[in-house]
Amino acid sequence: MRLATRVRMLIAMTIPLTGTQYEIEAGDYRATVTELGAGLRGLRLGDTYLVTGFDADELPPHGAGQLLTPWPNRVDGGRYSFDGEDHQLALSEPAKGNAIHGLTRWAPWTRTAHDQGAMPRPVQISREPRRPSGDRRLGRRCCRTRW
Repeated sequence: MRLATRVRMLIAMTIPLTGTQYEIEAGDYRATVTELGAGLRGLRLGDTYLVTGFDADELPPHGAGQLLTPWPNRVDGGRYSFDGEDHQLALSEPAKGNAIHGLTRWAPWTRTAHDQGAMPRPVQISREPRRPSGDRRLGRRCCRTRW
């Protein structure tokens, strides 16, 4: 009996692979958003599932539900020009020589407020080598999401 009590306590203290799970709702809609990348893990209308979800202890398969901010797809060689200056991003897909799917998909997002229908979720993008400070400012601004 004592062993079973300890096991239950350990299970209750385990954090899922995708971090804290945020449940939000509006009318008959229900969504689950993860701390990891602010991913949409599930969405349903009543009893009808609108997206193919995944388990809280599973990484998003094929990028399912992930926010690809501030850019989707790939930046060839991780190089880009902005406002007349050339910049180099870290190559997050090194085998193909690309920076892929933005900077936020694996970042932990922090809840700043949470009620049933709204959840502002700003993310602070940490500075990576060779990234201009302007990218950081843009990241904070463009990553505000109101559910």
